[in-house]
Amino acid sequence: MGYFLLRESMLDSVIKARDKWLKPDGIMLPSHATMYLGLVSDEEDRLYKASEYIQSTQEWHRFKKEMSKMYQCDMSVLEGVYKTEQKEYYILSTFWAELNPDQCIGKPYEVKHLDLQTCTMQDVQGLEEKSFRIPVDRDCTISGFYGYFTTDFIGSEKNKLDKFFTLSTAPENGYTHWGQQVFYLEVPHWVPLGGAICGSIKMERQKENIRLYNIIMKHQQIDSEEERTPTNMHQDTYLMP
Repeated sequence: MGYFLLRESMLDSVIKARDKWLKPDGIMLPSHATMYLGLVSDEEDRLYKASEYIQSTQEWHRFKKEMSKMYQCDMSVLEGVYKTEQKEYYILSTFWAELNPDQCIGKPYEVKHLDLQTCTMQDVQGLEEKSFRIPVDRDCTISGFYGYFTTDFIGSEKNKLDKFFTLSTAPENGYTHWGQQVFYLEVPHWVPLGGAICGSIKMERQKENIRLYNIIMKHQQIDSEEERTPTNMHQDTYLMP
């Protein structure tokens, strides 16, 4: 299993091995896997990553000035490419984290469930656009989203295990190799109790490297159930390197 279950397309190998070697009456263990999306509030870390981006652009301007002064070389033609690259790296990339449960807001939303006994190669290619709505459980600043997964040891319809159990990479379970994948917002949402974050998530394999993914997030804020006055829908594409 990869980070957020799908990263590095590791399930491809699982499906190929299952189709080649699993006997008709065999059991896949783990037998099921589920992906979840949650809200995170951690302005200290979000602002730290934003400051790294700002610092990288300041370094560029110093470099451009030095090149002009010392070598009469105008580097402006590369500025747009450089800033896009730096923003993708510092702002629009997911990263591994070991979140504290206190940083997690509301109840995580299930975005994909797989029966590993029967799912196909097409099923594990990515995540089709999935709508979500996550109510907040207190007044809070939403800094971004986090994703994690669980695996269930249940067995199949024909061969159920006597005892079921679940292995989870959720924040409340402490450190795991997989941790959580966090993707911060460029501009945070302040949401009062009774409000929610709504939107959709979609995961597509990168054309340059099919082992990695792009995550397309649409999101908007709803202040309260009674008013139901959503803000404008925002859309961001995150690289999951």
